[in-house]
Amino acid sequence: MTRKLLSSIIIASSILIFFLLVLPIFDKTRMLRGAIEQRGLILDELQEISNRVAELNSEVERNENNIVKLGQLLPKQKEVSEILVMIESIVSSSGLLMSELNLSEPNVEGGGKINVNVKLSGSLNSLMTFLDLLEKNLRLFEISTMDIAAESGGTSGRINYDIKFEARYLSHADNF
Repeated sequence: MTRKLLSSIIIASSILIFFLLVLPIFDKTRMLRGAIEQRGLILDELQEISNRVAELNSEVERNENNIVKLGQLLPKQKEVSEILVMIESIVSSSGLLMSELNLSEPNVEGGGKINVNVKLSGSLNSLMTFLDLLEKNLRLFEISTMDIAAESGGTSGRINYDIKFEARYLSHADNF
């Protein structure tokens, strides 16, 4: 009987040790494995995001020249002095003579443009050169009207031009 009792006590204490010590360790290990799997998924997502950011950074670096050109095409500020210098340079390069230059802003809210009115005189070839240089300029200019009149007096071959166009810039309303 003592042997049976001793065996029963050993079996009971083994079961008790299993439930009190071993089983909680198994449960904790199972929970930790689940947490490790979740962290692994989060790590994979973070790695994907990191790879995407690296791709975008390399794309920005590849297109940096285009971004700079776009910044010049549509600057964030009016830069009136820069417009004056550009127009003066284009006029002198084309061989035209400038008699008047007016800059104004439209009264429209969030316009993002400066109206330019320039009066020039010269030959038709000089005008074509002026228009070509204006078109090839990095700054965005949109010609709205152009009036042409022969100079009075007739034989000089000079023609007067009244050209109205807009110089664009990125206004606060245009920012996305």
